[in-house]
Amino acid sequence: MREVLEEALAAGDAVNAARARIALGLAAFDRGDHAEAVKRLEAAIREHRPNPAEQLDVYADLGHSYALSGNPERAVALFEECLSEILASEPRDTAAHVRYATLLSYALSDAGDLERAEQVVKDALEASKEHANDPYMRVRLHWSLARLSNMEGKPAQALHHARRAIALLEATDDTIHLARAHLICAGIMNQQDKATAAQRHLDIAENLFGGSATVDDKATLLVHRARAAALTGDPAACVRLAREAIELLGDGNPAETGTAFAALGEGLALQNELEGANEAFRRAVDLLAEQRRWREATLACQAWGRMLRRAGREEQALDVLERAAELGLHTKPATATASER
Repeated sequence: MREVLEEALAAGDAVNAARARIALGLAAFDRGDHAEAVKRLEAAIREHRPNPAEQLDVYADLGHSYALSGNPERAVALFEECLSEILASEPRDTAAHVRYATLLSYALSDAGDLERAEQVVKDALEASKEHANDPYMRVRLHWSLARLSNMEGKPAQALHHARRAIALLEATDDTIHLARAHLICAGIMNQQDKATAAQRHLDIAENLFGGSATVDDKATLLVHRARAAALTGDPAACVRLAREAIELLGDGNPAETGTAFAALGEGLALQNELEGANEAFRRAVDLLAEQRRWREATLACQAWGRMLRRAGREEQALDVLERAAELGLHTKPATATASER
């Protein structure tokens, strides 16, 4: 594709140059190189801007790359622009409306604006009523609601929506999205200390992915397996899996790297490697707070404080738990979920 790009540029062929850049950008996204994905996709859009309704994967991967590289505000701006264009078009493309609304809700939640994220999903639910038989449209909305509910600390609602998404996806041939839905369920099960159930979902997800998982998918799978290992009393496996996820991610996905360091802290704490655990938890909380993953940062901080308290480091524990309380102030949920409204 690089050779195709060079030939297109030499010939002054902007259309095929943009297509080559898009292909290179999508490939970079799949291997977790989000900086490269942003560079390629932004250049493609500048040269020959594709229609948001027709090239949704281009804008979706660009927005995800913004968010995963620590710039959720840029993802919000991109998806707002695309959504505005879709809403202004005639006839209205309801499927594209719902898809961009879902992407915008993800970006807003990554930026810490859960209340507005829910409102966006509510608007998409209203728009989708006339297409209620479209399984993919319903999957995306349930998936978005599952993610929002989990970030708001409502695991029962999150699990309900994730299971609805799984039920709908099982009626399709979309094994990749079905695998990701099982990953969501595994994460919720781990949060509820149900490691055996989490492992079942992870086994299903790994089988469904086959060789098609992206780097981020693989890392998420490793982090969830690490957490399940900690819950089942296997700290060595927890540490090994968490370190594998950290190495795999590199600098490409700071939020997921933060969750991996939190898992590493849990494993090292179980092995009584207090200094290593202390550093892992510190890095986890810093990364998650920087990415505005307030609830995950709060949970990691609480686990850190408990470890210090068990080790008899009461003064340090109080400082850490005070920080957890400060982080928790950012997790105030909206008054009602989109599904409740």
